Amino acid sequence: MQVATQLGLLDDAVRLYRECGRYDLLNGLYQASGLWERALEVAEANDGINLSTTHQLYAQHLEKAIARGREGEGLASLGKQSGITFSALHLQIILTLIWVVGDTAGAIQHYELAGTHCVEVPRMLYERGRVEDLEEYITQGNNVQLLKWWSQYLESRGEFEKARKTYTRAQDYLSLVRLACQGGQVERVRHRQAIEIVNESGSAPAAYHLARHLEAVGRTAEAVSFYARSNRFNHAIRLAKDHGMDSELMGFALKSRPSLMVSVADYLQDKGELEKAVQLYQKAGEVTKALDLCFRSGAAGGEADQKHGGEGEGEKSPAMFEALKSMMDDLGSHASPQVLSRCVEFFVANGQFDKAVGLCITNRKHLQAIELCVAHKVPISEDMAEELTPKKDGGESSNSGGNGGESGRMGKSKGGMAEGTREDVLRELAKACKRQGNFHLACKKYTQAGDRLKALKCLLKSGDTKSIVYYAGVSRSRDIYILAANYLQNLDWHDDPQVMKSIIAFYTKAKAHLQLSDFYDACAQVEIDEYRDYEKALGAMNEAARQLAKAGSPGDKLAQLNKRVFLVERFVQARRLAKDDPDGMAAMCQQLLANDDLETAMRAGDVFAALVDHFFERGNWQQCHSLMGSMRDRGIVLDPYLDHGVLARVCQEVGVPVEELDPSGVGPAQSGVDFGDDAEDEVGEEDLPMEEEEVASDAEGNFNGGNQGRSYK
Repeated sequence: MQVATQLGLLDDAVRLYRECGRYDLLNGLYQASGLWERALEVAEANDGINLSTTHQLYAQHLEKAIARGREGEGLASLGKQSGITFSALHLQIILTLIWVVGDTAGAIQHYELAGTHCVEVPRMLYERGRVEDLEEYITQGNNVQLLKWWSQYLESRGEFEKARKTYTRAQDYLSLVRLACQGGQVERVRHRQAIEIVNESGSAPAAYHLARHLEAVGRTAEAVSFYARSNRFNHAIRLAKDHGMDSELMGFALKSRPSLMVSVADYLQDKGELEKAVQLYQKAGEVTKALDLCFRSGAAGGEADQKHGGEGEGEKSPAMFEALKSMMDDLGSHASPQVLSRCVEFFVANGQFDKAVGLCITNRKHLQAIELCVAHKVPISEDMAEELTPKKDGGESSNSGGNGGESGRMGKSKGGMAEGTREDVLRELAKACKRQGNFHLACKKYTQAGDRLKALKCLLKSGDTKSIVYYAGVSRSRDIYILAANYLQNLDWHDDPQVMKSIIAFYTKAKAHLQLSDFYDACAQVEIDEYRDYEKALGAMNEAARQLAKAGSPGDKLAQLNKRVFLVERFVQARRLAKDDPDGMAAMCQQLLANDDLETAMRAGDVFAALVDHFFERGNWQQCHSLMGSMRDRGIVLDPYLDHGVLARVCQEVGVPVEELDPSGVGPAQSGVDFGDDAEDEVGEEDLPMEEEEVASDAEGNFNGGNQGRSYK
């Protein structure tokens, strides 16, 4: 490629550079050959990294061409003046040089594309003495850097009014304030102008310059204000302290660095502003000084109350309390027991019970902490409950620091509640959780205390079915089985096979045959009412009769159930005969409709529907119409039992309107099984037998049963 270039084979060199992908060298080749347009095209398409450089070099090329153009123009003018005759070649050279004179705009354009126009354009125009063109170029644009440079140029020439206008366009408020402060107007006017500029712009550098100027002329209050607005709080604090402006110090200190906070805190402490000093010490990280000052200020307040006969109580500032609260949060378990005890007293006296509870837990005052939670409705979280739970060996709780164990009997808590055994603490904790509606946590604590029945009752209040099933399954207690099964019957068990399975399993384990019989009876009614599945209903009713017999129930109840079983069984047999013996099916259905006890076992509408379908298939429209009329006479709504198409076809064939057979109204209510009031009441809380095995402390888990359908066999 170099050989091709040296031999002048430009096309070959271009081809070779393109083939090897060296567009940077191709760009340079075009530049060296004066083919700048092609060089720019290559840079834009394939050599973006050198695009700015190409624009810069092209702009310099145009700038040099401008200089050559001026030389050619001068040569032609000189020839005319001296009467020199140029040859055609010389004239062509001169005209070529003159042609490029007007390409200043091109140089400017490519300097802008190269991103160097802020430096190169002023230099180029200024070197050629084209100051007016330079001014026009800068003022017609909105380049802040150029506007500032031109403003400084005007200011150096003493053209302050023009400089001020250009500074305004450049939004250089610091320079505007500087000009205003050193202007030739009256001092009051100058200051007013500078203040207006700072107020309108909000510029921190401008505010700082104005503050220094105001301090120099003795206007201290305004200087402090503008130092603060410029975030130079060290100067604001210095002036405020020197001139007794204590009301301003706190705000400045809170926004400053820690060393300044400590300095201001020392100053305020000497002045007696203890609350402000505490806040500043705490914010600056000087926690020890802040705590000591808090307690000393509280002690001073108590002595003042005693001197006044004990009337009233020394009021603590909210700011003082918030500072102490924040410091104790930061210290946590690293604080000494003495400091913690003093803080508990301080928080209780000021009604900040949540922090008092936290400190009681740290001191292992468990019952006192629980008492505070109950009395003042402090929410008990999972972590707090664990910290309030003593270990089984009577030692400290798992998350607490120690000053000795809380074992067996303990002394009286400060709130007046006697400290007791671990079980006493757990029961009180469970009661508190239950009152606050945290039933899962209450269940866990009752279980740890050994009271599993109360634990399950808490779970029942939570409505967490998964946990209830798991807990009942691992408890192995008859009373708990019955309680859980009674609860599950209040759910949508007929659409959840797993819940149905759990109910049957719990009643079976508890040997509660009577309750299980009632449940199977309810299942049968659901199969009839919801699904019209009489075969499954028959299976459920047979199971109900079997469980009722095991329970030793009175004979009347069993006889009534057997009568219902007989009716349902007859209907199931009739439906099975529909294909093989349709006439026999129709006869059996007619017999069922004639039975007065039919509604106690099933829905008469289903029997009518079977007969209507039978006669509809045979085109016996009059018989269908007669059956529909009988349904209407019995108050049975047709829609749930008969398809609208069947109804419309029958009415069309017999020539009666549909409204005649489909009046508005409802049929007789289909009764299900009444579970009575809350099934939980069936088992009392007192004197219930409890097994000795311990149940896992966590009442949450999984019940791993098969996902079966509705089956009662």
